[in-house]
Amino acid sequence: VKMNVLLFAPSLLYILLAALGTKGAMAQIALCAVVQVVIGFPFLTSHPVEYLSSSIEVGRVFMHKWSCNLRFLPEEVFVSRQLALGLLCGHLSFLALFYFRHLHPHLE
Repeated sequence: VKMNVLLFAPSLLYILLAALGTKGAMAQIALCAVVQVVIGFPFLTSHPVEYLSSSIEVGRVFMHKWSCNLRFLPEEVFVSRQLALGLLCGHLSFLALFYFRHLHPHLE
């Protein structure tokens, strides 16, 4: 499981719900879950705890040398917990703003 999925998952969920409705969206999400389990089955059977604990590692610190978008930041700032929390809060705030400005009125 890649962490970047968490960035586009809300928009994908919205598109699935808008195009397929609740039942269709849940069917597609279930299909995705089945594919993940099938692909990960060899790892789940041999090292389940390690596989599941490492699949989404929120405490991970990325290496500055591999950054493309934030290369302009000094390495000390790039690896800081404050930046990570600020980016997370910004992302969640943007999702909430988008929901209340664009989606919520259409759902009523």
